[in-house]
This record gives sequence, structure tokens and C-alpha cells, in this order.
Amino acid sequence: MTEQPQHIEQEIAALEARLAEKRQALSGTQEQKPEKEIVREAVAERMISAKTPQFIAQPIMKQGQSTTKVPSKEELISISPDKQVAILVNIALEQSIDHAIEVVKSLNDPFVYDSLHDALTSMFFNELVKRKKIILE
Repeated sequence: MTEQPQHIEQEIAALEARLAEKRQALSGTQEQKPEKEIVREAVAERMISAKTPQFIAQPIMKQGQSTTKVPSKEELISISPDKQVAILVNIALEQSIDHAIEVVKSLNDPFVYDSLHDALTSMFFNELVKRKKIILE
């Protein structure tokens, strides 16, 4: 298994805890939701509650970290939404989800924001399935 950066491991642990809470809340009701929908809601809540750190144009990288440069707002706007989302996912993985959310919010593009949400949902859902935290029936 590929080793995840520490901040992603923390995000996965927090997501696992949130999933357990949501499952517990749903267990007393008649409402049944697919696991992916529960993950989707948890990621949406995480994105909404994201801290907005100061934008750092050139973050200081520790040895062994990627040196992916965060493109300027103008550079991002000039490329296709698919490429924007790919860059934002890389920012989330290499720097932090909060940083990626700060950048996507600055774009003021609901489509790209929603696409990032979808990409993060898929990424975390697949990781939770791989770790056997979600069992598909």
C-alpha cells in the first residue's frame, strides 16, 4: 500500500469517526443510505467547515515532499475544469485539504467546487473500501 501523507491519514481517521457517528444516527431510523452517500455527506461537511489558512504562494516543503507549485488564480482559470480539479486534488494530497478548498473557493466556480467534492468523495470512499472500513455488499 502506498504510504499516505500524515495529514491525509488524519483526514481518513476523522472521516472514519464521522462515518461511525452517521451510521449510529441512521441505525435508529428507517432511512437507509448507501455507504457512498454517507461518505459524500461527510466530505461535504468537511469542505464546508474547512479552515481557510493564509494563501501561501510558495509553501516551504519538507525534505521528501513534492514541490508542486500552486498555480495562481489566473493560471487556474485559464485551464480546463478537469485539469483544475486534478491540480486541486494534488494540492489536497500534497499540502492539505484546507488549502485545496481555499483555492477552489477563490475560483468562485460552483462546477469546479462540486467536481472537487466528487473527486475527494471517490478518493476517500475507495481508500475506506480498501482498508475494509466499508464493506460493499
